[in-house]
Amino acid sequence: MNKKGYDYAALMVIVVIIAVSALYFQVIKKTNGMNHEIGELQASVLKINSEVTLYQLFVKESAKLAVGNCLSPTWTSTLNQQLNGHLQAYALLKQYKIPRDNFELAFTGNELVGVALLPTEIPLKTKDGKQIGTALFKPTFSIQVSACQIPLQIVTTS
Repeated sequence: MNKKGYDYAALMVIVVIIAVSALYFQVIKKTNGMNHEIGELQASVLKINSEVTLYQLFVKESAKLAVGNCLSPTWTSTLNQQLNGHLQAYALLKQYKIPRDNFELAFTGNELVGVALLPTEIPLKTKDGKQIGTALFKPTFSIQVSACQIPLQIVTTS
Protein backbone atom coordinates (compact mmCIF):
# COMPACT_ATOMS: atom_id res chain seq x y z
CA MET A 1 0.00 0.00 0.00
CA ASN A 2 1.21 3.50 -0.71
CA LYS A 3 1.22 6.49 1.64
CA LYS A 4 -2.17 7.73 0.38
CA GLY A 5 -3.79 4.39 1.30
CA TYR A 6 -2.41 4.51 4.86
CA ASP A 7 -3.60 8.07 5.31
CA TYR A 8 -7.06 7.17 4.04
CA ALA A 9 -7.29 4.05 6.29
CA ALA A 10 -6.18 6.04 9.37
CA LEU A 11 -8.74 8.76 8.58
CA MET A 12 -11.51 6.14 8.22
CA VAL A 13 -10.58 4.57 11.59
CA ILE A 14 -10.76 7.96 13.29
CA VAL A 15 -14.11 8.79 11.64
CA VAL A 16 -15.58 5.40 12.64
CA ILE A 17 -14.39 5.79 16.25
CA ILE A 18 -15.94 9.27 16.47
CA ALA A 19 -19.23 8.08 14.88
CA VAL A 20 -19.54 5.04 17.14
CA SER A 21 -18.79 7.16 20.23
CA ALA A 22 -21.42 9.72 19.24
CA LEU A 23 -23.99 6.96 18.61
CA TYR A 24 -23.16 5.32 21.97
CA PHE A 25 -23.70 8.59 23.87
CA GLN A 26 -26.99 9.23 22.04
CA VAL A 27 -28.31 5.77 22.94
CA ILE A 28 -27.22 6.10 26.59
CA LYS A 29 -28.89 9.52 26.85
CA LYS A 30 -32.20 8.19 25.43
CA THR A 31 -32.30 5.04 27.59
CA ASN A 32 -31.57 7.00 30.77
CA GLY A 33 -34.60 9.20 30.05
CA MET A 34 -36.99 6.23 29.71
CA ASN A 35 -39.26 5.57 32.70
CA HIS A 36 -40.34 2.12 31.58
CA GLU A 37 -38.97 -0.93 29.87
CA ILE A 38 -39.34 -1.49 26.15
CA GLY A 39 -42.60 -3.36 25.49
CA GLU A 40 -44.08 -2.69 28.94
CA LEU A 41 -46.93 -0.55 27.59
CA GLN A 42 -47.69 -3.04 24.83
CA ALA A 43 -47.84 -5.87 27.39
CA SER A 44 -50.53 -3.94 29.30
CA VAL A 45 -52.61 -3.59 26.16
CA LEU A 46 -52.21 -7.27 25.28
CA LYS A 47 -53.14 -8.31 28.84
CA ILE A 48 -56.54 -6.61 28.55
CA ASN A 49 -57.80 -9.42 26.30
CA SER A 50 -57.49 -11.98 29.09
CA GLU A 51 -58.98 -9.52 31.59
CA VAL A 52 -62.03 -9.01 29.36
CA THR A 53 -62.45 -12.75 28.85
CA LEU A 54 -62.41 -13.36 32.61
CA TYR A 55 -64.87 -10.51 33.17
CA GLN A 56 -67.23 -11.87 30.49
CA LEU A 57 -67.15 -15.30 32.15
CA PHE A 58 -67.79 -13.75 35.57
CA VAL A 59 -70.82 -11.85 34.24
CA LYS A 60 -72.29 -15.02 32.75
CA GLU A 61 -71.81 -17.04 35.94
CA SER A 62 -73.20 -14.17 38.04
CA ALA A 63 -76.27 -14.07 35.81
CA LYS A 64 -76.78 -17.81 36.32
CA LEU A 65 -76.62 -17.33 40.09
CA ALA A 66 -78.93 -14.31 39.97
CA VAL A 67 -81.54 -16.04 37.80
CA GLY A 68 -82.12 -18.76 40.41
CA ASN A 69 -83.63 -16.16 42.78
CA CYS A 70 -85.87 -14.44 40.24
CA LEU A 71 -89.22 -16.16 40.44
CA SER A 72 -91.37 -13.04 40.80
CA PRO A 73 -93.26 -11.15 38.09
CA THR A 74 -90.76 -8.29 38.49
CA TRP A 75 -87.96 -10.61 37.42
CA THR A 76 -86.01 -8.00 35.41
CA SER A 77 -85.48 -5.61 38.32
CA THR A 78 -84.77 -8.50 40.68
CA LEU A 79 -82.24 -9.97 38.27
CA ASN A 80 -80.50 -6.61 37.85
CA GLN A 81 -80.35 -6.18 41.64
CA GLN A 82 -78.82 -9.63 42.05
CA LEU A 83 -76.31 -8.90 39.28
CA ASN A 84 -75.45 -5.56 40.90
CA GLY A 85 -74.40 -7.32 44.08
CA HIS A 86 -72.13 -9.78 42.28
CA LEU A 87 -70.64 -7.23 39.90
CA GLN A 88 -69.97 -4.58 42.55
CA ALA A 89 -67.98 -7.14 44.56
CA TYR A 90 -65.98 -7.89 41.39
CA ALA A 91 -65.53 -4.16 40.75
CA LEU A 92 -64.04 -3.66 44.22
CA LEU A 93 -61.66 -6.57 43.71
CA LYS A 94 -60.48 -5.52 40.22
CA GLN A 95 -60.95 -1.73 40.55
CA TYR A 96 -63.33 -1.58 37.56
CA LYS A 97 -66.10 0.99 37.15
CA ILE A 98 -69.23 -1.09 36.55
CA PRO A 99 -72.55 0.77 36.10
CA ARG A 100 -75.53 -0.36 38.20
CA ASP A 101 -78.74 -1.75 36.63
CA ASN A 102 -76.85 -1.99 33.38
CA PHE A 103 -78.40 -4.96 31.59
CA GLU A 104 -81.21 -5.07 29.06
CA LEU A 105 -82.79 -8.51 29.37
CA ALA A 106 -84.83 -10.45 26.82
CA PHE A 107 -85.77 -13.99 25.90
CA THR A 108 -84.74 -15.19 22.45
CA GLY A 109 -85.93 -18.69 21.68
CA ASN A 110 -84.94 -20.74 24.68
CA GLU A 111 -82.23 -18.38 25.98
CA LEU A 112 -82.23 -15.45 28.38
CA VAL A 113 -79.97 -12.81 26.85
CA GLY A 114 -78.49 -9.86 28.71
CA VAL A 115 -76.70 -6.98 26.99
CA ALA A 116 -74.94 -4.18 28.85
CA LEU A 117 -76.30 -0.72 28.10
CA LEU A 118 -73.22 1.18 29.30
CA PRO A 119 -69.60 0.04 29.06
CA THR A 120 -67.49 -1.06 31.99
CA GLU A 121 -64.30 0.95 32.44
CA ILE A 122 -61.29 -1.33 32.86
CA PRO A 123 -58.03 0.41 33.82
CA LEU A 124 -54.90 -0.42 31.82
CA LYS A 125 -51.99 -0.68 34.27
CA THR A 126 -48.28 -1.32 34.01
CA LYS A 127 -46.44 -3.90 36.14
CA ASP A 128 -45.79 -1.33 38.86
CA GLY A 129 -49.49 -0.36 39.05
CA LYS A 130 -49.33 2.95 37.15
CA GLN A 131 -52.50 3.54 35.10
CA ILE A 132 -51.75 4.25 31.45
CA GLY A 133 -55.27 4.25 30.04
CA THR A 134 -58.78 2.85 30.19
CA ALA A 135 -60.46 0.13 28.16
CA LEU A 136 -64.24 0.13 27.66
CA PHE A 137 -66.14 -3.16 27.41
CA LYS A 138 -69.84 -4.04 27.19
CA PRO A 139 -70.37 -7.58 28.47
CA THR A 140 -73.17 -9.84 27.27
CA PHE A 141 -74.48 -13.18 28.43
CA SER A 142 -76.93 -15.83 27.32
CA ILE A 143 -78.33 -18.55 29.56
CA GLN A 144 -80.41 -21.54 28.52
CA VAL A 145 -84.04 -21.33 29.71
CA SER A 146 -83.69 -24.74 31.37
CA ALA A 147 -81.06 -23.17 33.67
CA CYS A 148 -83.60 -20.49 34.63
CA GLN A 149 -86.26 -21.33 37.14
CA ILE A 150 -88.66 -18.77 35.67
CA PRO A 151 -91.96 -20.12 34.33
CA LEU A 152 -92.36 -19.11 30.70
CA GLN A 153 -95.93 -17.81 31.24
CA ILE A 154 -94.66 -14.93 33.40
CA VAL A 155 -91.85 -13.93 31.06
CA THR A 156 -92.55 -11.17 28.57
CA THR A 157 -90.06 -9.06 26.67
CA SER A 158 -90.34 -5.34 27.07
